[in-house]
Amino acid sequence: VSVTLRRSPEWDTWRDAQNWRGARKFAEFLEDNRNGLITRVEKGWPAWTKLVELVRLFKAERSITFKDEHTASNGDRSLEFTQKTTGTSVIEIPDFIGVRLPLFEGEALSEVEFRLHYDLTPEGVKFALRPVSEQAMEREAFKDVELRVGEATGFPGPLRVT
Repeated sequence: VSVTLRRSPEWDTWRDAQNWRGARKFAEFLEDNRNGLITRVEKGWPAWTKLVELVRLFKAERSITFKDEHTASNGDRSLEFTQKTTGTSVIEIPDFIGVRLPLFEGEALSEVEFRLHYDLTPEGVKFALRPVSEQAMEREAFKDVELRVGEATGFPGPLRVT
């Protein structure tokens, strides 16, 4: 027995959040996809409004001052520099956020945890989300499908994915 599973549009949308976005675009992404966001105080997952607010408020500047260049006798070169980051306010950035969505089309909702990444670039702060244990989550979701197919058909498995 084989089964064809397609990733859900919601899962594809959130997986696309791995691409770096500037603060404004990232806040828009969160606002556009807020229905799936989960607030879990015990896990440190903020309410979506708080998350959008902190993304919009996050302002920092990075400056780099080069001090010296050294050339070793073997020709290797090194640079000595100082890097300074200054912020305009103190905000607490969560390490993770939670999203409830179906991993595959037509399947039940799963709670997916994403690690929130940020990077200070010369153009400003950029944000990205990385799903935690993406492959393990998809394997677990597939096991659920396999179990339901087995119960419905009497086929003990394993299923082959196409």
